[in-house]
Amino acid sequence: MPIDKYIGVDGCKAGWFFIAIGPDDALEFGIFTTIERLWCTYSEARFILIDIPIGLPSREIKTRPCDKAARQVLSPKRHHSIFSPPCRDALTANSYREACRINQNVCDRKISKQAWHISRKIKEVDDLLTAHPVAREIVNETHPEVCFWALAHKEPMGHYKKSPQGKAERSALLDKYFEKSSAVINSALGRYPRKQLAQDDILDALVN
Repeated sequence: MPIDKYIGVDGCKAGWFFIAIGPDDALEFGIFTTIERLWCTYSEARFILIDIPIGLPSREIKTRPCDKAARQVLSPKRHHSIFSPPCRDALTANSYREACRINQNVCDRKISKQAWHISRKIKEVDDLLTAHPVAREIVNETHPEVCFWALAHKEPMGHYKKSPQGKAERSALLDKYFEKSSAVINSALGRYPRKQLAQDDILDALVN
């Protein structure tokens, strides 16, 4: 029986930052070093919404329709934040060059450096969903920039998320919909050093 909790998750340098919102807006937040540990803790949540590609491209489906749709709604300001993830075989590569070669063979294109840098986290989630089929009903892919676009009445954010203006823009938008957001941001920034958690990680987990 699902419990009435919704978990927003974003990858961070220390692992996976999460924000759990329960009945009456009760809050929990923290960092799990692995997605498996997060799943074991919140496997009975109603939804776990995570900013990571789920459902990878293949020989049969070389381009994910969701990526194309996301670029369309975020164009012309934030469409570059949507990148095509590697195919599953490329996740086991030992180097960027090898990953590009594998992906070229499967999907007729190389992968971006951005995709390569988070390939281990993509594989971690892919492995979780393979090992725990029930998780496929609970763990869902989201994209923070699309979520912010929706909250801003279908307008992309005007500034890059890591810039001071971008952080302020997103924080102000979250405050309109969730009055505890500023307190969560400040508490999380106070609990974890920047080498473990960045402010944009918190913003992305909140909006998910």
